[in-house]
Amino acid sequence: MYLEEKGISRTKLRMIRLESRVRVWGAVFLALLFWVFIGVIVFNVDGPGYMMFTFATVLHFFLRFTHMESVNTERITAEDTLIGSEAEAEAAGASVFWRALHTVSRREGFLDENIVAIVRHDSDKQAWALKGEYHGVYGVMVTDWILEALDEKELEAVVSHEMAHITDVGSDLNALCVIDAIINASKSLSGAIPLASIILVGVWMLGYGDQPGDLMLLTLVNVCTFIFGFGWGHRLIAFIWREHEYMADAIGCGKMGLVWPMINALTKIVEPRPANTIANVIHYEPKKHTHPCLEDRMNHLLRIRK
Repeated sequence: MYLEEKGISRTKLRMIRLESRVRVWGAVFLALLFWVFIGVIVFNVDGPGYMMFTFATVLHFFLRFTHMESVNTERITAEDTLIGSEAEAEAAGASVFWRALHTVSRREGFLDENIVAIVRHDSDKQAWALKGEYHGVYGVMVTDWILEALDEKELEAVVSHEMAHITDVGSDLNALCVIDAIINASKSLSGAIPLASIILVGVWMLGYGDQPGDLMLLTLVNVCTFIFGFGWGHRLIAFIWREHEYMADAIGCGKMGLVWPMINALTKIVEPRPANTIANVIHYEPKKHTHPCLEDRMNHLLRIRK
């Protein structure tokens, strides 16, 4: 039994999607602004720092945008069960999952032969979206725990959420790639700047240039890139992942026309923990902070009701 549904407000859903997109690309803008700030400093300092900056920028942006699949870390293993037909679903005891997946996939315009169901045999409370260009197949993977704990409507809500990652939210993968490239470039630069500083000291000892001022600027660059590369950059990544989860929740429920099946599923799946406040995010834990807390996700879903 679900509480009375009031329906989905399409206007509210569009506004929430717009707000989320603004926040995601606002985070990207801040990261790019930081990197421009670092570049301006480095290019105004004598020595090889500007070459290191240019090399780190080109290298890591090239690597990130030519290996975007590494952002999608989940992989199918030999132990997972791939289901491509009703008969295979029945044999695996996953008929409800198969029906839910194909109800959603047909709504999204996928042909039956282009979508697969995957069951992972463990007790984790997990579900994943698999995009064809990164994993070889389009599909949704769930664990045995999900199959046993959720009813058909709740399972459809989870599948709808995962399909939203494939069809709608995945377009923001570029935002993750930009920030990840800046994180890796920051790590490289924070390791290379001390070498540039040593070279500057050697030149200074030979009596050339205004090295004391340059050394102070390089020290500032080193500190800033270290903090961003090993700390706050990852918090921006976690922020974007959380926005993706909010949007997948809202889009999935919007396409179902129902909110409460997803809320009920979340109450079973999401472990209770404090909200993602600034104080909590300072003590960063990747697995915890890439997904919003239960209360935040429920509040976002309730916003799209009429």
